[in-house]
Amino acid sequence: MKRFLLITLFAVSSVGLAQAQQATGPAAERDKEQLSKMEQEKVQALLSTTSGNNYSADWFNRVATDGIALQNSDGSLSTKAQLLTELRSGDRKVYYLNQHDQHVHVFGKEGNGTLGVVNYIDDRIVELKGRLSHDSDTIADVYVMEDGLWRMVSHSEIPLHRNIKAMLPTQ
Repeated sequence: MKRFLLITLFAVSSVGLAQAQQATGPAAERDKEQLSKMEQEKVQALLSTTSGNNYSADWFNRVATDGIALQNSDGSLSTKAQLLTELRSGDRKVYYLNQHDQHVHVFGKEGNGTLGVVNYIDDRIVELKGRLSHDSDTIADVYVMEDGLWRMVSHSEIPLHRNIKAMLPTQ
């Protein structure tokens, strides 16, 4: 818990301190497009959980750092290992997912992005361990540039609307 709070505090502090260093110019615009594309890829990966070709765990394994801070809309915290297990086992299925009102910010010096923050509203229908929920959340994904690749270091959900229903396990 302390680690998550420290990572979140660091991410929020970094964004506040980097305000004056928001990257601009062609390189920053390319970074914003790349982060937006990664978010679209994430949506497709999560939607694959209900198909015969579930590659969601592979996407998160590739993009998320090992120490990623995952704060769920119910207030719980998850590790990368827990998320990968849920995705691989079928315990987490995403039936519907719509990200909208997306805002992408890139921070760094001289137009070179080193920190990216993607904020959006997320509407989804998810089954988690046999429980179906229809949620709307505001989300912040934080990325850092690492060896020329954007890596997700934090994912934080704040609930706007929750409608959870118990569901019989699928047979």
